[in-house]
Amino acid sequence: SFGGDQSFLDMHYDRGHYAELLIKMNKCKKPLLAAIEGYCLAGGMGLCLSSDVAIASEDAQFGLPEIKRGLWPYMVTAILIRNVGRKKALELCMTGDRIAAAEAERIGIVNYSVPKDSFQNKVSEMSKKLSSYSPAVMGLGKSAFYKIADMSTGDALSYLHSQLTVNTQVEDLMEGISAFMQKRDPVWKGR
Repeated sequence: SFGGDQSFLDMHYDRGHYAELLIKMNKCKKPLLAAIEGYCLAGGMGLCLSSDVAIASEDAQFGLPEIKRGLWPYMVTAILIRNVGRKKALELCMTGDRIAAAEAERIGIVNYSVPKDSFQNKVSEMSKKLSSYSPAVMGLGKSAFYKIADMSTGDALSYLHSQLTVNTQVEDLMEGISAFMQKRDPVWKGR
């Protein structure tokens, strides 16, 4: 048994905190950038998959070794199948095998696998890029992206139609247009 003096129900509820964290990551209005070096295994892979953009050093390794210990990566599975094709997702869960960063990029676990010597630059470059856009629009867009993930196409388009109207009322839209017309960088107000 895990947990020492903890009761079965206490352990059950404590494990629920991890699921709540993964949900909160998707609900966070700011973009979440994962920078992965070394091992990204088990729950760490859930954090990587719940990030909006993930960059891995070429020597990083990814895997779900739970099956080797008599467990299934239950909560990570929910996020894994939303990022990786079903066959590959199931294989990762069933085998517990580790994969290299290049393979993780190929199947959609990370956005980029980069050489070690350019890893920090790539992370910094992406961080600057993501933070250079309107935080208001980024928050609205990210929220809409995750909201429609499990909707039918018709429901998604209907919802996104309303969100486009909301976006047109954001002050930063006018700033973006003015900056474009004046050939300058926008100064976002975040509203």
